[in-house]
Amino acid sequence: MSNEYKEWLHDKMADVIFENHLLDEINNYWNTDIPDCSIVEGYFNGKRTCYRVWLDDNGEWQVEQKEMNK
Repeated sequence: MSNEYKEWLHDKMADVIFENHLLDEINNYWNTDIPDCSIVEGYFNGKRTCYRVWLDDNGEWQVEQKEMNK
């Protein structure tokens, strides 16, 4: 996956996260073994929170809250 494509994906993921008011700020992205999927970590109301965000086969963005590793 090219760096430009990764940057585009992360920009779109940020749009989805912020449009749905899931995080106040994003601190990090972790790519997964699944194509077009990343773990997005940040803060919401001062609490560290993490989401798995991916583009499904129909071109729709999916978001799932992920349990934080301690």
